[in-house]
Amino acid sequence: MKNLILSIIITSLLNSSSRYTNFEGTWKSYSTKYTLVISKSENQNKYKMVNYKIIKIKRCSEDDGYFEAIYSPEEFIKVENGNLYSYVSWDDFGSFHCDVVYEMINENKIKATFSGDRNLVIFYHRSDDESDCSLMDLYHIQESINSCQ
Repeated sequence: MKNLILSIIITSLLNSSSRYTNFEGTWKSYSTKYTLVISKSENQNKYKMVNYKIIKIKRCSEDDGYFEAIYSPEEFIKVENGNLYSYVSWDDFGSFHCDVVYEMINENKIKATFSGDRNLVIFYHRSDDESDCSLMDLYHIQESINSCQ
């Protein structure tokens, strides 16, 4: 009986820690133009969230324009009860501040609950094509944008 209880406890602990790795990846939503990239840092309990959208900017009708990445300033706070917690602060655009809770619905769907200056829920689905949204690609996109300016 003790072995059964011990194996149930170990199994549940392993399952709860593996839930966090499911957050890693590229996520998109029909509710927003932003793409969310979640990666785990070397410290097993810390994550990085990069929320961005690519927009085309044209100065005039004859200008071909250029692409620019707009980033949402998001800071990871903690991991608790199988959820990821972060804070978004847009001081530049009307002082928008929100706490965000990311909850795993299944391996391909997460729920982001925003509370603060705006209260809303966004459902993200795992992107099929992760190559277009890796952190390295974001770095190269930003570098090419900076070199064009």
